[in-house]
Parts: sequence; structure tokens; C-alpha cells
Amino acid sequence: MKKRGIEQNQAIAQVALQNSNNNEVTVIVTPKEMIKKLMEQGKWSEAIAELKEIHDMIGQSHPHPYYKYKTVIVGNRMVLQHEPLDNEIAKRYPLSFKGKATIDKTEFEEGESFEDLLIRKRLAQDTIKVDMRFLETWIGEQKIEDDFTLEQEAAKDGEWVIVPEKLPPPLRVKLVLHGEQKHTIVEYLELRLTKKSKKENLIIISNSHQENCPYLLSLSINLRDEQQQKQTFKGKVSFLVREGFEGLVKPEQTILEFLKYTQKCDVLDIVDIERQKSIFLTEEFSLDDKEDLEVIDKKLAFLKELIKIENFFDLKFQIGLEISSADLMNIDILKSIINKEPIKNTFEENSIMLSDKKSALGFYNKTFDTKGILITIEEKEEKEIHLFGTSIKSIYMKWTLNNVKFADSEKLKNKLDYMEDGDVVNVKFIPGTKNEISYEYSWREAEKREIT
Repeated sequence: MKKRGIEQNQAIAQVALQNSNNNEVTVIVTPKEMIKKLMEQGKWSEAIAELKEIHDMIGQSHPHPYYKYKTVIVGNRMVLQHEPLDNEIAKRYPLSFKGKATIDKTEFEEGESFEDLLIRKRLAQDTIKVDMRFLETWIGEQKIEDDFTLEQEAAKDGEWVIVPEKLPPPLRVKLVLHGEQKHTIVEYLELRLTKKSKKENLIIISNSHQENCPYLLSLSINLRDEQQQKQTFKGKVSFLVREGFEGLVKPEQTILEFLKYTQKCDVLDIVDIERQKSIFLTEEFSLDDKEDLEVIDKKLAFLKELIKIENFFDLKFQIGLEISSADLMNIDILKSIINKEPIKNTFEENSIMLSDKKSALGFYNKTFDTKGILITIEEKEEKEIHLFGTSIKSIYMKWTLNNVKFADSEKLKNKLDYMEDGDVVNVKFIPGTKNEISYEYSWREAEKREIT
């Protein structure tokens, strides 16, 4: 009798037996092969069900009866996590970890305890690197062997750190100086303790975290003074323009006012805005920077003019380290527009160009016998002023020469007599009774602006 093979074209595994003599045959199909075959056959729901069954089987293989494994993807690897069956189980049999870790000696400052280290790092909001030597997993009183879990993977290959607790909200304060008069330097700052160092024997209170504030205030206080719990402290005060805000007119003005009034006042006061109460008061403080009062007043007067210009033209300057003569000239022009006052100067000689013979002769004949003439020239081409990183367009100018005369009347008359169409004659003027020239500037947008 002829023996036929077994045909199962749609089966997951195909097996053919011939002359087996009752041998035992074991066919093993891996889950991967089975799922792949189901997907090739378009049996997606069956493939997913198979995958879920494998997942459930892994979860239920947990050694603790009230926990299961949960799969987690880390990078390109899959690891397991411990998961209680419900919240009540989590309370009755809490998951905990025991291990041994060390902190590098370089993390510590001289004479600093672990508690001091935690405080310093918290104030700076810095993490502390930890070398994890080993980690044990416990559920209740049962130790779990779990070399393949997320925690063990992290213990072997991960980077461990102690993350600092978030700092409480900062104190909202204002900076005040007291002398014969009270001077409020800044209306709003956010201060907090930012450093405590046994090595340097000091604490620092600052607003270094307040990145949108153009000012950086720092108070350095000796720890011994703090421990004596005085109402007033000796300290070093630093008040600067924050990096990125240098050259802005208003911040630079505030710093100069601070430098000025610290020389006239003897008390620095940090006032809690909400409680309207002094939280830091010192009659003994030192500054990194001091400057002559006369120099400060000159700088403040200059900055005051710039603020006036900023407000009128609706712009913000950023002053460089050097101010050129061209910058000063442009500032005078803008001030003259605001104040509606011409800029007056002296001259030794000036000239205009005449290109029309009839007009030129008429002008000459009309003014030849006068002792002095008034000449006003209005320039039609608009000007653009560039100043401290800004640009102002639509500026116009006219200039006036008052009581001037021709530099050489006879020579000019000969030029005009022989002048032909297309010729241009340069008419030179010298001072008559006055050697004054006046420049009057205007701005097309001036009517839309108000001086503040």
C-alpha cells in the first residue's frame, strides 16, 4: 500500500511522517515564527491575540503572587518593571530598593558634611552624581531576584544622580537706599538664598535666577555674622547690569543712580513688597565699583537725554563701549527735532551752486548793493540717522546763512555774464555782520509723537 504525505498548506507548522516506526516526534514553533506566519496570512487579530498571550504569560511569571511584570521600552531594548495588582497590594506589600552608593569626594567642599552638600546643591539646583555599587529589590519582606528589570539595568549601565528639591518661591522685594532722603533704586526684584558655603564661610542672596530682569543684585554675607542673628549685617553688595542687557539706557541709568546714592546714603534696605517690611538692612556694606560724583552726574545727564530721545522716537538704544563724534552730532540733531530748536554754528566760508543764468543774475543784482543777505536752503532729499543700533528715517533739513556777502563780487559777475545753459556756477559766501549758520531739522512722523 502506498503511503501518502500530509498536506497542510495553511498550517503554521507542516509535518510529514513516513516509516516512523512509532518514533516520538516533537515539533516546536517559536512565538516569533507563529506571529510572523499569522501576519503573512493577514490574520492580524490572531497575531495580536498571540502577542497578548505571550505578554500576559511574562507578566504572570512574577515570583511574588500579588505582583506582575510590566514591559517597558528603554532605548532599543525591552525590560521589565514590577507592578502591584492593585493599590491595596501596593500598600500591604510595598516595593522598595536597598543598595549601596557612593558620592565622589570631589563633590564635597572642605569641611562639608553630606547635609551641607545637599543644602548647597539644592540652592544651586545642581544634581549630585552617584556611583551605584549594587541594588536589591524587595517586595514587603521578600527579596526579588530581578537581574533583567529596569532598575537593575539602570544600576549597571545608567547614570545615577540625586535631584535637588525645588526651591520655594522667591521673595519679591525692592531695593532702597536711605540717607537724608530715601531713594528707591529698583521697584521689583526676586531674591532667594543662592549659595551657602562653609569653605568660603559665606552665604549669598541674589536674583541670579530672575533671567528677565536687567539687574543682578548679589549680597554676600559672612556666616559668622548670620549666626550672631544681628538685625543688621556686614556684607558685600554687587549691583550690576545682567549679561545681555549691557548698554541699554534705562538699566545703565539705574546702576549709575545706585553708585551715586550709595555715596550719599549710609543704609541699604531690602524691603519685602507684600509685607512692606525690611528683611535685610545694613549700615556697613562695600561696593566693587566707585566713581567720582561729578563724572556720574555727567553720565546721568547724558543718559537722561537719550531716554528722552527713545521715548519721542519710540526706539531702544544699546550703547557701545565708545561714543563717536558722529554719534554726538546725531544726538544733537534728534534733540533739535524734539525741542524744535535749530542747531547754530559758525562758518568762515560757504557756497551754493546755481545752474539757471537768469535766476542767478537776478539774485546777484538784487543783493549786490546790500550790506548783508539772508540765504535759506531747504534740502529735498530725506536723511536717515543711524545711532546705537537704531535707524531713524524721514528726516529733513534746511539751513540758513544770516547777513553774509559774496566772497568776490567782480569775479562772480564775470562768471554770470559768460554763463551758458547747462553751466553751473559756484557762488561763495563769507560772513558779513554775522558768521552764523543755522540748521533746522524736521521729522515727518513728529506730529504722531509726544515728549514724555
